[in-house]
Amino acid sequence: MKKLFADTDLLKLQFQKSLLGSGGIPAFIRNENAAMLRYLLPLQETTPELWIANDEDLEKALALLNAPPVAEKTPEPRIFIGTKNKHKISEISAILRGCGAEAIIPDDLGGLPDVEEDGHSFEENASKKAIAFAKFAAAKFPEQGRGVMAIADDSGLEADALFGAPGVHSSRYAEDDLRRIAKLLTEIGRANKRSGEENRRARFVSVVALASPDGVEACFRGEVNGIIIETPRGSNGFGYDPVFVPDGFSLTFAELSSTEKNKISHRSRALAKLDQYMRTKHD
Repeated sequence: MKKLFADTDLLKLQFQKSLLGSGGIPAFIRNENAAMLRYLLPLQETTPELWIANDEDLEKALALLNAPPVAEKTPEPRIFIGTKNKHKISEISAILRGCGAEAIIPDDLGGLPDVEEDGHSFEENASKKAIAFAKFAAAKFPEQGRGVMAIADDSGLEADALFGAPGVHSSRYAEDDLRRIAKLLTEIGRANKRSGEENRRARFVSVVALASPDGVEACFRGEVNGIIIETPRGSNGFGYDPVFVPDGFSLTFAELSSTEKNKISHRSRALAKLDQYMRTKHD
């Protein structure tokens, strides 16, 4: 037996067809699709080579070589969750697992880089953080290059009487939660006195951004509307929860259980949109 050619292409195979003829001159070829032709290999063959002994074998080889390569399974995307909040990590991780993505948390990479939130909208801040976190995560996984993505969010309270304030400055409105609430109530009171109206409408907003190191892929916005009451109530939650009563409820966010709040919260609504997007993308 003689190895006539190896690592050949289709053109060479067609040329060699005349050499085979009826005499059945043995030959070997190598090709990416050779593994699919193991049924043509003699029992003693252990290398991924195709044995061509006659015209029939050659025709089978040509048919496979003309066929498109078998598509490889797309690897699970790696997505960095850019938050230290354990509840957010748990909630987002569940969404990513449900659509076949691998969740990476700050503890896996030694922490979370600081990003200045100087945007004029929740979308700007969430996007800026998501891109920065994606670059940070990509540097930790050089073998995956720029394929690593990241998720980040920004949220806050918008009061109609204050033309959307405190908005993106919600967490920096004052030194702590008590002072932030006191300032909010004072400013709303002053605004209503100036306007002669009693406008206490407000909304909590959350924007979740999904980004690669090259830019934002999508943003998902969730809102819950309600009113700001004059006296804080409840001990659950944080931030402005004690003075916010969502529409359809008589209790403040701080009086609702965590389970009840999470069902209607602005963040849960934004994450529901992320969930739908990821499932559609990876179906």
